[in-house]
Amino acid sequence: MSDYRTPGVYTEEISTLPPSVVPVETAIPAFIGYTQKRPFTEIKAVRISSITEYHALFGGPAPEKFPGISVSKAAGADFFSVDTPPPAPSKPSFWLYYQLQLFYANGGGPCYIISVGDYSETISKDKLIKGLDALS
Repeated sequence: MSDYRTPGVYTEEISTLPPSVVPVETAIPAFIGYTQKRPFTEIKAVRISSITEYHALFGGPAPEKFPGISVSKAAGADFFSVDTPPPAPSKPSFWLYYQLQLFYANGGGPCYIISVGDYSETISKDKLIKGLDALS
């Protein structure tokens, strides 16, 4: 910082010590779960920095299931009859993609993805624990 006291004469301090706060990433989030495709056969952490990278490496969301709808027209009638079964409570069973969407929608940065399987598999506690082990 310069200190101007007299015209033509000033004092400038030069710090010889490094800054005490080092600007490095100390906390990078990791997401563990099932993905549409697995780029590697082993369970390992992959660093990504955008949802576009996620799409390229791991694919998109799991397909959602909706109840069937049947539309029919009675003979001689001028209208169609729509029959829908009562909706079953549906929740997506694979949440990783939606978690990443929200993470990046809220300004997320670099993170690690650990894919423990694809959408054709059933969710396994043991595989998710292996995903945790891949972080260490």
